[in-house]
Amino acid sequence: MEPMNFAAANEDSNCYSYDARKLDEARMVYKDHVSAVMDIDYSPTGREFVTGSYDRTVRIFNYNGGHSREIYHTQRMQRVFCVKFSCDASYVISGSDDTNLRLWKAKASEQLGVDLGLIVPLPFRLLPYRSCTIIVSSYSPDYPSFTLQLLPREKKRHEYHEAVKNRYKHLPEVKRILRHRHLPLPIYKAAALRRTMTDAARKKEERRKAHSAPGSISTRSLRKRKIITEVE
Repeated sequence: MEPMNFAAANEDSNCYSYDARKLDEARMVYKDHVSAVMDIDYSPTGREFVTGSYDRTVRIFNYNGGHSREIYHTQRMQRVFCVKFSCDASYVISGSDDTNLRLWKAKASEQLGVDLGLIVPLPFRLLPYRSCTIIVSSYSPDYPSFTLQLLPREKKRHEYHEAVKNRYKHLPEVKRILRHRHLPLPIYKAAALRRTMTDAARKKEERRKAHSAPGSISTRSLRKRKIITEVE
């Protein structure tokens, strides 16, 4: 992410990224939401950003991809008004209309260490774990604090799985599995209706151009259509 690039959330359910040196056209249009996008926040790495929407979902986009790579939702979560990446880019925090804050993993399938907190009074006994190790993150005479950390072989296993997925992601079957995300039924129906309306508008525009004099009707791309005026 370069300092001259920025992204903006829009009430038309899309997000747009711009180059500050050329504001007459959006660099990228990010689609998938079905209602107004209320907040947006970039990851500290600058390679992706998270959005919260009025459609009660949280989505994560790559900076160079037009569709979300991850979607988060729960049955009780209401309209999302604010989202934030953690400083280490491992977690996403969302605030919704139901007065709750929720913590999500930036990569849903990633296995992270867990802070056990001050829960084991002395004397205590540590149980063996197959895929992780326990370390003392802080210590007090009565209540030590423990953290679960993955073993090196467990980290290598995850890295191997990611390498295999990246190696065969071009295959149709693998691509379908990687892109599949479960959607709530209202959002699924709203997305299908939005696609139908978009296709109908596109076909109508094509018919108008086909039955009009050449050059009499000019169309603007979506990247330029949302620009009202440029003010220095």
